[in-house]
Amino acid sequence: MLSISNEIRELLSDNATRAKADPNFDPIPHLKLFTPWARCTWLITESDSKDPNLVYGLADLGNGEPEFGAINLHEILSLTGPQGMLVEVDKYWEPKHPISVYIENAQKAGRIIF
Repeated sequence: MLSISNEIRELLSDNATRAKADPNFDPIPHLKLFTPWARCTWLITESDSKDPNLVYGLADLGNGEPEFGAINLHEILSLTGPQGMLVEVDKYWEPKHPISVYIENAQKAGRIIF
């Protein structure tokens, strides 16, 4: 089962609070999820305090059209790959830019690039 640390959850919640207060806030994505069996990647910036399954971020489903928006975390966690593989947290990933930079680069490249 996917485990997201309390520290990461707090950072995502803090981003959501700041985004509500400042419409120009450009959050840092604090969570990277990926499928080890396919080219799916999600960079998560915020979580909804009322619904823990609702998060916001940049989704790259490997179809050449990454997009930013609301994401159902439950749906991501229910994905299963070959031999029961599950979505994973990239524990070694460290964000280097606000989400706007990742979005711009992903739109140009057709995929999330680092």
